[in-house]
Amino acid sequence: MQSFDLLIVALATFYAAYAISSTDGPWRVFEWLRLHVPLGGLTKCLVCLSPWIAVLFYALMFTPLYVTVDVLAISGASVLLWRYTGANNV
Repeated sequence: MQSFDLLIVALATFYAAYAISSTDGPWRVFEWLRLHVPLGGLTKCLVCLSPWIAVLFYALMFTPLYVTVDVLAISGASVLLWRYTGANNV
């Protein structure tokens, strides 16, 4: 695995952990997950959730599902840019 692949996994991990721990998600699926499958608070903490998601995405990089990780990495990069520029929710 090259450094660029690690960057992809890191960005995808950030986005997935952020989305699950901090957003409602599509059709409020992440909100439902946090309420009904708390896993000891794991689903509410970005830092706690990140290592587990990183392991999953690292494994997916060696399968045909790596495209999913790429898409989430693009989303993660866009969220980081959005947060970096100081934008607020509209």
